[in-house]
Order: sequence, then C-alpha cells, then structure tokens
Amino acid sequence: MKILRNVLEKITQKLDKERIDDYEVNESIPRDVVSVDLENGQTKIYIPEDYDYAQYEIDDFLRSKSSMIRTTTETERDITVMKVDKTLTINQIYDLIRFIIKHYDFCSIKG
Repeated sequence: MKILRNVLEKITQKLDKERIDDYEVNESIPRDVVSVDLENGQTKIYIPEDYDYAQYEIDDFLRSKSSMIRTTTETERDITVMKVDKTLTINQIYDLIRFIIKHYDFCSIKG
C-alpha cells in the first residue's frame, strides 16, 4: 500500500503542477464517472454504463503507449471493469488519467 501512496502522490503532484483540477482522489469508486484504481499493482479502469464506448478508446490509447499492453473487460452490475494485464509506469498512468480527463471531462482515482 505504501508504493501505491507514493505513486498516487507523484501523479497528483504532476496534475496539480499543471493546474489540472478535473480529478479527485476517493476511497471508493463512484458510479457516474470514469475511475482508475491502482490497488495491488494492477490498474483497473471503471467505466459507467453511460460511457460504455470508452472501453475501446481507452484500450486503443493504452496500446498506443505499448503494444504489449492488453486489457480484459467484465461487467459488474451497471459498470464495466477494464483490467490492464501489465504494470503501468507512473508516466503511463499519468498519461491515462490525462486522456480520461480530456475525453470524459473528469477522472476519479481510488486511493
């Protein structure tokens, strides 16, 4: 968990330094915005039903960062959970969060 806090702190510092305000850090995953969970070294992206098409755009974005990255999705009630099979670097996670903010206006980060 200490590694997660360190990664989360570095990412939020970079976002704050660039004056990006369209994110929040939560203890839980909200059901109305695209969210990122970095727990246990595996990145999960939670996509609400209203943004269902986002899974394809996010998958394409991640593959543009590295051709070795693959994702799997499963639906849990009214939310799609996208799991990334590789551990992402801090810069890749930061870029992912920036991508989500740019395309979906807001990102929640579980932390």
